[in-house]
Amino acid sequence: MPQDNISGAAANNWGHAMAQQVSKHLGASLSNNKNSNEAIWNDKKICIKSARQDNTLIGVTLAMLSRIDSIIAVIQNADGKYSIFEVSSTWYSSEMRIPHNQPRIGMVRCAKIRNLGRIISASVSL
Repeated sequence: MPQDNISGAAANNWGHAMAQQVSKHLGASLSNNKNSNEAIWNDKKICIKSARQDNTLIGVTLAMLSRIDSIIAVIQNADGKYSIFEVSSTWYSSEMRIPHNQPRIGMVRCAKIRNLGRIISASVSL
């Protein structure tokens, strides 16, 4: 089912709330901008992106990719807990596909991140 304005806004709010929880879990310093999911972690500029179990893609804007060192992908498991992965922005850029209807966003499949990303936490309740 495609997103509409209401479901898109709800997903955006959920993503920002998840970024706050994950930044606390990791000990990262989230940006002062409340509309951002960018942070500093282990002396790296990161963004925290989340996907619920039924979401197959993680999306990052091309502008954000140019500012960050890595992506922290928080992907929900079948049991409702989350696994946290790190992928470099260089790797992400080489693996992403840009949808024709969203030319400013690069998308990577969650399955690819699960298989090739560096695992940080395997099963976390957030």
